[in-house]
Amino acid sequence: MKKKTMIGGLAALFAITTVVFFACQKDATKSTSSSAVDNAKGGSTAGAYDKPTITCGEATLSSIDIVVTAGGTGAPAGFSIQWMTLDDYDLYGWPACDGDICQSAPSFCKASFSGKANLSNYNLVAGQSVTVNIGDLLFDNGASTSCPGELQCGTSYVFRCFAHGDSKKGQSKFGANLTCSTLPCDEACTHFGFGVWKQRCPDISGLTLGTHDYSPAQVCCILNNSPNPGNGLLIVAHQLIAALLNGVDPNNADVLNAQAYIGSAVLTQATNDDGSCNDTNIGFKKAGDPESQFPGMIGRLKHANETCQ
Repeated sequence: MKKKTMIGGLAALFAITTVVFFACQKDATKSTSSSAVDNAKGGSTAGAYDKPTITCGEATLSSIDIVVTAGGTGAPAGFSIQWMTLDDYDLYGWPACDGDICQSAPSFCKASFSGKANLSNYNLVAGQSVTVNIGDLLFDNGASTSCPGELQCGTSYVFRCFAHGDSKKGQSKFGANLTCSTLPCDEACTHFGFGVWKQRCPDISGLTLGTHDYSPAQVCCILNNSPNPGNGLLIVAHQLIAALLNGVDPNNADVLNAQAYIGSAVLTQATNDDGSCNDTNIGFKKAGDPESQFPGMIGRLKHANETCQ
């Protein structure tokens, strides 16, 4: 009888040990699985894309080119860039989270460049680079930002970047910080980028853009209409308007090319009775066309507008 009791006790102990063992194994599996998901999202395991690298490109008074280069895994889903002034970074650092409800520095901005958009330029293979212009983003397919305005002249900015995740791999961690600066402010310069002219609407005059004449109020409507999602006509018009208001020679080859690109397209309708803009049914050309039709046109107009050269 005593022997039976001992055997029964051992059996019960074995059963308890087995339950505890499997329970621990289940918890460990759950913990490992959860950690893998978290790490993949953060990019610290093989399940995440490699961090892209960024370098400073050319700068103007109000914009900075950032060259993004994909890591060894590429960045087929695209990437995001965040930035703020160096002064704000020294005071606040990067926000603790990346949502709209997170408290962050006053100058904190972000832009997304999706590699999944149709005909996107941002689905990068390993080692491939692409240049984006912070302060005057080209709103082509896949590009969006919380800060479409110009940067401040004579100001240092801090940038960081990560590769987007997709069904194959998680998003990467942020790469190293990069500091770049806009050109020093030129008090004698009377040339302004389109963002400044947008704020000076009361001072502008009517213009001929393409084959249509526009009143001062209509020119303001065009300047204030965002080219998102990639209206090449508005992208070109913004630089052309600034060039004409800055006094660039109307017979300049880039000005003539811009006028030809716009052609007979309607950039804004007549303003409404209350003076508000009526931007319905305006012309549309996919962004990217201007570069293929007139290479360098936008960049040269922008440079002339922002550097007094």
